[in-house]
Amino acid sequence: MHQWDYAVYYFQTGRGKKRWVFFTNQKSWEPISDSEFMLVLGRLGDDGWEMVSSQLEGDGAEAWYFKRPRAASA
Repeated sequence: MHQWDYAVYYFQTGRGKKRWVFFTNQKSWEPISDSEFMLVLGRLGDDGWEMVSSQLEGDGAEAWYFKRPRAASA
C-alpha cells in the first residue's frame, strides 16, 4: 500500500499577492515571486508531484493540492 507525501501551492491574487508551497515532509518554499510561478510548477512535476485538487478561497486565494508516493524507509 502506498504512503503519500502532500504539498499545497497556495497563492493570492490582486492586492498583496503572496505565494507559498507547503509540504508534509520538507521545509516550505516561501515567498515565491510572480516570475517564479511556472518554474515552481515545473519543479514540482520534476520532483514527482501530481496535482490532485484545487480550491478557491473566500479571500481571492487559491490552493492547489499535490501528492507523490513517499520514499521507502530504509
